[in-house]
Amino acid sequence: MIYFVNLPNPVNNVLLKIIGMCLLLTNTLAQSSPCDLTQFESTPEKQFIATNLGTVLDTKTNLEWKVCMEGKTWQNGTTCIGTLEEYNWQSALEIANSLNTTEGFAGKYNWRLPNIKELATIFEFRCRGEINPNIFSAYPIKYQKFQAVWSSSPQSTRSYSWVMAVKGPSGQPRIYQHYVRLVRDAVTPR
Repeated sequence: MIYFVNLPNPVNNVLLKIIGMCLLLTNTLAQSSPCDLTQFESTPEKQFIATNLGTVLDTKTNLEWKVCMEGKTWQNGTTCIGTLEEYNWQSALEIANSLNTTEGFAGKYNWRLPNIKELATIFEFRCRGEINPNIFSAYPIKYQKFQAVWSSSPQSTRSYSWVMAVKGPSGQPRIYQHYVRLVRDAVTPR
């Protein structure tokens, strides 16, 4: 505690209130900062190459990711528009199959749901575990709802599969609704 012994009590109280508000503001700003820059960068931007087709190549893993999550569409080579959709696990798997058998995306026809290890490679853990927002179209922060992205990885319980959430991987019932981000192996032809 800080004491201002030579100041009259009302002045003492005002100064303490000002210091308290400054400390509160400093703490609030530190908590609301999207990234802790003192931590190791798990998805450095230099490891990704963006295209104007709505994809990003991870040069470390050789995986090509759709920038937009399903429900949004790539527009004008610059941004994702539309409304994010949530799907159960079976529907998430079917999205990739449907895309590959119809129009494809960015001239490619081998999109799939990533496994949990692949999905973890695009999460920037120094930014509260979010998908790197400087590289990908990130999902909105919804503190009142558990939000996650499906992986293709089943969990040991038959009716559960792995998702990547803001706080890390988690097993979820396959009937739950979560977001979908598709990936492809960049070296695989068509």
